[in-house]
Amino acid sequence: MPSRSPTSRFVAAVLLLTLASCRQGPPASSPQEDRPTAVSLILAGFPPPTALPRDLENVKPVGALVDHSIGQCVDGDDMTDADDPRIKFRLIGIDAVELGEWGYYEARDRLRTLVQGKRVQLEVGDTAQDDESRGLVYAWLRDASGDLIMVNQILVREGYARAYAREDNLRYADILQKEQAKARRDRARIWSVPIPGSESYVSTTSGRGRCFHRPECADARKIRSENRQTYRSRDEAIDDGLTPCRNCRP
Repeated sequence: MPSRSPTSRFVAAVLLLTLASCRQGPPASSPQEDRPTAVSLILAGFPPPTALPRDLENVKPVGALVDHSIGQCVDGDDMTDADDPRIKFRLIGIDAVELGEWGYYEARDRLRTLVQGKRVQLEVGDTAQDDESRGLVYAWLRDASGDLIMVNQILVREGYARAYAREDNLRYADILQKEQAKARRDRARIWSVPIPGSESYVSTTSGRGRCFHRPECADARKIRSENRQTYRSRDEAIDDGLTPCRNCRP
């Protein structure tokens, strides 16, 4: 029997490897570890990392702007000052996904694409600092035409963050709710992930934060009966301007 040439042996080896990979299937990955490429995001209906949404609500800053260079973006809504990393900023009016939630790394990377290492305009909120001494800000950058665009607004519209209204920082709450409605309509990013439902959800009519909870949540059990408000569905609570509790994640 004649021996096969090196070329034919190489072709046979490639075919065997291909067949083996087909039998094994693609490697398993968890949603938290899935890092989609720009091409996959475009195919899924999400803008590539360098694009800006085309249908943002028209809004202009109403407060004074301070020029800052941004250092590190810790997650999807936390940043540090480039000149002094001890100075920290928190984007307000929004709540980006937390570590352990689907899309955390994508939200962080999106914020990095937008502002990290760049000079932006920061607008301080009605409440200037939180309990962690972070500056509470709206961040603005300029688009290709030179117009100012709010970073907080971009993150909500693209589905990297939820609108998060607090009674002490409601300056752009209506705008952010409108952007969230568009993201939900388009099932963008975090709004594309199915979440196990509950028979009902509860919230409080008092306090600064506007969150809703599963009935069994420890925070929900602390709500007094006279301050308790019940919702029949998750969508109903979100439509009322509430954001999901960070503990029970309804």
